[in-house]
Amino acid sequence: MLVSVVIVNYNYAAFVGDAVQSALAQTHADVEVIAVDDGSTDGSAAVLEPHRADGVRVIFQENRGHGAAFNTGYGAARGEFVIFLDADDMLMPGAAAAAVAAAADEQVIHAHWPVAEIDAEGRPTGEVTPLASLADGDLLAQLLEAGPLQWASSPTSGNAWRRRYLDAVMPIPEAGFRMGADAYLIGLAPLYGRLRAAEGPQTYYRRHGMNHSGRSFDEVIRFDLDIARKLFSHAAQRARALGYEVDRAQWEARNWSFMLARSVKEIDSVVGRAVPFVLIDGMELSLEPSSGRMVIPFLEHDGEYWGQPEDDAQAASELDRLRGEGARFLVLAWPSFWWVDAYPGFVVEHVRRRYACVLENERLQIFDLSGDAGPD
Repeated sequence: MLVSVVIVNYNYAAFVGDAVQSALAQTHADVEVIAVDDGSTDGSAAVLEPHRADGVRVIFQENRGHGAAFNTGYGAARGEFVIFLDADDMLMPGAAAAAVAAAADEQVIHAHWPVAEIDAEGRPTGEVTPLASLADGDLLAQLLEAGPLQWASSPTSGNAWRRRYLDAVMPIPEAGFRMGADAYLIGLAPLYGRLRAAEGPQTYYRRHGMNHSGRSFDEVIRFDLDIARKLFSHAAQRARALGYEVDRAQWEARNWSFMLARSVKEIDSVVGRAVPFVLIDGMELSLEPSSGRMVIPFLEHDGEYWGQPEDDAQAASELDRLRGEGARFLVLAWPSFWWVDAYPGFVVEHVRRRYACVLENERLQIFDLSGDAGPD
């Protein structure tokens, strides 16, 4: 079964050669490699041209963005499965074979796997993305109720797509997805078939400061919100065309990007950016001091997240310590609302009875630690 690896490149001359070599090194017996250069100006052409001799189909186009490169590559692809590989990433040798095996069921139109992170020089960092288990099975009901992208998924290079699905949803709207074309494909997939999670990482995902992971926290929020709005529009239109009823307002109320943006705005309004505050979120919000806010993870040790407390007493003792060291607020975010049941002696008895709750909604509970503490 033919697998097409479509490498999409824009000004990644330093990395695209590695991407091509990784595609050529696949153990699957039937693989074609296509490289689309989206108007690079950094010498990428000199890296790509010699690979024509290796059987790579190299296509140059004027710069039109991520979605346009996907469209061009898919237009040239012949495979039953297609892997879009960002030029700064690399496939592990068994990626194509793993994709075909994962999608053995004809109902599976999207196979995905975790990605192992590497640095700019290709050294493993030891991190794997995402941390949560990848979605598997029929997610149609979940999409219709909660909206697109409300499940764990991998970035571009951790996905493979069956041709009949791509035929149904492509071309990707180029104006709306100059970046984030993978979100378009991931977000619509449950409308057309099942998802399957392959075993273990099959891709090296490179973090190097120039990709999405190198943006500031606030830039990421703005980017993700923009993509979500565009994707919601396309998903709602396609769902209704297929005969499904959807509620976009409900999608926005439940969507992670919207909830995060609202939460950060509320924290900035109540707490401010120059006031130290304790954040209980299990590190889910990625709101760190590098965001420009004086956030203290909980539990904390030498400024680093130190995991969950052993019991109520430890949580109370640690909060008192941080309060004594200058923490002015405690923020309990929705990914950790389960703390109310897991640590009732801390949340209910120690926090709620001692400190004023200055904001409470479905996303946040914020407590002012600046007043005099009452009896425990």
